[in-house]
Parts: sequence; C-alpha cells; structure tokens
Amino acid sequence: MSFLSTNEADDDAWSALGEMQCLIFDLDGTLLNRPQSLPSEANKEALKLLCTDSSELSALVSKMREVSAQFTDGKGILASKTHQFQRLIAMLGIADDSLCDRLFQKYMEYYLSKISVYADVTSTLRNISGQSIRVGLITNSPDDIVVAALKHFGIHSYFDFIVVASLVQFPKPSTGFCQNVLESAGCEPNRILVVGDGDEDQVTARMIGARFCRVSRESDQSVRDPNGGIVVNDLGSLVGCF
Repeated sequence: MSFLSTNEADDDAWSALGEMQCLIFDLDGTLLNRPQSLPSEANKEALKLLCTDSSELSALVSKMREVSAQFTDGKGILASKTHQFQRLIAMLGIADDSLCDRLFQKYMEYYLSKISVYADVTSTLRNISGQSIRVGLITNSPDDIVVAALKHFGIHSYFDFIVVASLVQFPKPSTGFCQNVLESAGCEPNRILVVGDGDEDQVTARMIGARFCRVSRESDQSVRDPNGGIVVNDLGSLVGCF
C-alpha cells in the first residue's frame, strides 16, 4: 500500500475513506502523463497543414495564441480545440469546410502519441467501478480533447460524470465549477474524495467541503502533504478502501 501514515490524524483520514460515496479524479498529472509543453507542440504540428515554411508557421502560432487569449478572456477557460481552430480559420479568411476537422485530427494524432495513461489507472478505475461508489472526472482541459483521450485509452466508460470547464463555463477551482461538481456527485460533500496532483485540486476539494488525496507521481516513496491529507503514489492504494 503506497501510503505513509505519519500520525493519528492521518490514520483517521485513511480509515474514513470507507465512508466515501463519490471519488473524483483530476485528469492531467493524475490519470494521464502529459508533458506541460504538449498543447503548444501539438498546435504547431497541426498548423503545418496551413503553411509551407517556418516563417509562416511562426506567424500562425502567434495567431493561435491570440485565439486562445480571446477564448479565455482572463477566465481560465479553454474552449474546445475544434472551436479554437474554427476561430483561427475565420480570422485567416479561409473557406474550407473540412479544414477544421483535419486540423483537429492532426492535433490529436500528435497529442495522443505523446501522452500515456499511468500504469495504475485502468486497473484502479475498473476495480472501483465495481463498487457502490460514483466516479467522476474534473478538468480544465478542452472538452473535445478530454473525450478523445479517454476513449483512446478505453477508460471513458468508467466515469459516472465528467465536469469540464469549457462546458460548464467556470474554471477549476471556482464557485461555479464546484457547484457543478457537487450537483454531479449527488451526495454530501463530506462523502466526496477528490484525487489530484496539484494545489488547485486541493483548493477545489476545500471549496466543496470534500476530503483530498494528493497523488505524488515524482517519488517512489509516499510523503505527507504539508497542507494535510493523504498522499499516494499508486492509485491502487485506494481500491481496498471502498
């Protein structure tokens, strides 16, 4: 079991997991191993369809940044990648009904070739889905990328609900986002466990009133979260608790 109990409070937190009725996972860094630079790299790969030399590509990359800025508008919400490409094509004045689909396909081919699902994910989701507990996913990634990635790795069917910032129009963490999560969870906040690798996941859990489990992928040894709570490096540690 990949859990380091350092005091009685940690033991209590660990034993309390058996009372959870909803388990909610973050996506990138928790379930999927995705390089931080990948979105910009995949953009560049897709935009090669629109140009013939490096100078044109550089200009298109800048245009794509403008598109992303227009969509986020300081809200921290990324629109679907398809909508981003549609906006870019409109800005460029290109009339080609099939171009958006081809750009998205090229983007996803590159994107999916560079990400992987962590080794403990599929078995954990399969085992937990057989329990009487709701399983959810929360993420700020664009919805069409999320759906494509989950289907690519064959894990889409394990989730009872998915809350994506680009669909609910609130970023994680925010009051609006957390309200959507609570409505989807369908249980009392103290019966929800949020599992994530970042501080924004912990903030989300706190705003909801849920428990939090931090995933530490960079270490072979579990460590204690300095902000309190459970830390695991293997999601399989959670299976026997429900």
